[in-house]
Amino acid sequence: MNAACLEGVSPFDFKVIPVNDGVNHPSDNPNYKGSGIAGYLRFEPFDETKAD
Repeated sequence: MNAACLEGVSPFDFKVIPVNDGVNHPSDNPNYKGSGIAGYLRFEPFDETKAD
């Protein structure tokens, strides 16, 4: 889903988004035991007060 295409929704509204490995999807093979998650995309706003 592309959140930027939804009215009133920004991709930055989500703090953590699971990212699939791009090859395996749990629905493609019912015998697949992995989650298909390769990692997580995180958004953390930059805090200028903590900058070096």
